[in-house]
Order: sequence, then structure tokens, then C-alpha cells
Amino acid sequence: MILGIDEAGRGSLIGPMIVAGVVLDEEKERRLTELGVRDSKALTPRKRAKLLPAIVDEAYFLEVIPVGPEDIDLYNLNTLTRDAMDTIIKDAVSMLGEVSLVILDRVGKSYSAIRIINGRKVKIIMEEKADAKYTVVSAASIVAKVFRDWCLSYIQKEFGLSGSGYPSDNETVEWVRNNLEKLPRWAVRHKWRTLRHKGPSSSTTGFTLDKFMRDEENAD
Repeated sequence: MILGIDEAGRGSLIGPMIVAGVVLDEEKERRLTELGVRDSKALTPRKRAKLLPAIVDEAYFLEVIPVGPEDIDLYNLNTLTRDAMDTIIKDAVSMLGEVSLVILDRVGKSYSAIRIINGRKVKIIMEEKADAKYTVVSAASIVAKVFRDWCLSYIQKEFGLSGSGYPSDNETVEWVRNNLEKLPRWAVRHKWRTLRHKGPSSSTTGFTLDKFMRDEENAD
């Protein structure tokens, strides 16, 4: 049993960051690979949505954790991401008991470690571009991206969002400049440094990722 974890929306101005985890075995990974599961960034929104039911059907475990702009305004983004990953790891191991390997898309520095979680030995690997290397992480990236697409669709209907939601998108930046005062904190990051440049004018006990991740604590 392998748990893959990835996120979508970490660098976005608009909407939540979504962290998702999926557990597969080698046979289910093979079937999803044959169906075309790969890094969500390499797929169209329509293709991602089409693959989601297959991922849900094949997964032994699936969890989605949204992290809203309000929380991101208040807390460190790296810590929020790790806490969500930590929760998914503990939930998967607790529910299935057979998870022996966890693969995370990189947040901070890459690493490999063995940890005891709920009395079980689990190998945890964090790698850059894991979503492009491992089908189980690709599946998690698709789940995260589809859920985030749904959130952005709702914001678009409510407020007329233009663009992708990212600060590299001039259409989004212009929309933020024109609408920031009327946008609620659950929809847009009001205190994020990139927004200030572009706009107008965890677990307390047991295993945590922060125990062995020592990268910088800056949000971006």
C-alpha cells in the first residue's frame, strides 16, 4: 500500500489550497496509469474531471483537506501544508494499517526518512516533481486540482472571477485590483505578500512533519 499526497493552489491569490491523499497498490497504480493518470498540470480540466471517478473507484483511501485563504492569512503556509499532509498520513495509516510507503510532492527540502506512526514503521519520501514521477502522487494531484477547480468555479459564479487565480496571470491581477474591497476573506488572500505587491494600494501530539523538516518557514 502506497500513499501519495499532493496539493493544488499553494501559490494562488484566489481560493483555497487543496491537499489530497490517495492510497493505491501496484496493480491499481498500473490500471490508473493505463487510463492516462499523470501529473494534473499535464491534463486539461475536462480530462482531470473524467479521471476522477476512476481514481475514486480504485483508491483504498482518499482524503481531501481544504486550507482556506483566512487560515493562510493567519498562519505560515509551509506549516499549514505540512499539517494537512500530517493529518492525511495519520488517517491513512490508522484506517488501513498496511501503508508502508508515503510519497509527498516537495514542500521545502527533499528528504527520505523512516518514522513510527501508530506503532507502524512507515517510509516517507518527499521529492521534487513527485507528481510527475509516481502515479499514486499524480492521482492525488488530480483529486486536489479537480476539487480546487470546483471551488474556483463557485467563486467565479459568485464574484465574476477572471483568469486562473494566480499572480502570474495579468487578468487575475487586474480583477483583484478592481474587486479586492468587496471580496470576502474566504475567497482571496488579503495579507499575502504577493497580494500586497499585486493588489491595490498543527498537530500538538504524536508524529508531525515539522519534527524532521527544517526548511525555511517563509510562506513564499
